[in-house]
Amino acid sequence: DDIARSKIDVLAADLPHRPPFTLLLPIDGANPDLIAATAVSMAAQRYQEWALCLTSAHSPDAALTDAVASIADARVKFTSSFPTPPGDWIIRLAPGDLVHEPALFAVANAIIQNPSAAVVYTDHDHLGPDGRFFDPHMKPDWNPDLLSGIEYFSVLTAYRADLWDAHARVADTEHDLARRATARLKEDQVVHLPYVLATRPVAGDGTHLIPPIVKVDHPLSDPRPRVS
Repeated sequence: DDIARSKIDVLAADLPHRPPFTLLLPIDGANPDLIAATAVSMAAQRYQEWALCLTSAHSPDAALTDAVASIADARVKFTSSFPTPPGDWIIRLAPGDLVHEPALFAVANAIIQNPSAAVVYTDHDHLGPDGRFFDPHMKPDWNPDLLSGIEYFSVLTAYRADLWDAHARVADTEHDLARRATARLKEDQVVHLPYVLATRPVAGDGTHLIPPIVKVDHPLSDPRPRVS
């Protein structure tokens, strides 16, 4: 509501500094309506230091260009598939992802409150074909053992730019990126915001509740532990 928005605006204005974000949205082969929905959600952010790069190996068609132009926000721009992100923090989205109005403010505030932070991730929910928001994914705090087998960061994960530059191009998947980027981080460098700050559209058939799992073999210590 307007009162909550005003409160966020006041808090954002009082931040001691404003970390800039670059959000990357791959658009090749994506539904233009989903692309537009994500861009509109970004234009509604209460925190203003961001740029949304619509990344593509091809020139956008006229319909998509017109849809983006109608948003009337110069921070939404078309770029190459592998742009050099200008922001200090990088977030990759998927077409249709909805970033809630206070989301980037909450992430920026977490970065300021946690100076050692290198990765910040949030909770999210899902949007069904019927327009209903459901199945919030309430994630655990930083758990490297869990992350080794399952990509639980998912929607709205912010990486410090140096980590992104070091790992994003060589990572095969979002899970691979998360594992690579956090491999050498300490506990206080991975920050979990326990708030639903983004939404991902799903088919509604329940498959979003069955994430891909990677089998991980952990070598036994030497000498091997005794068991009874």
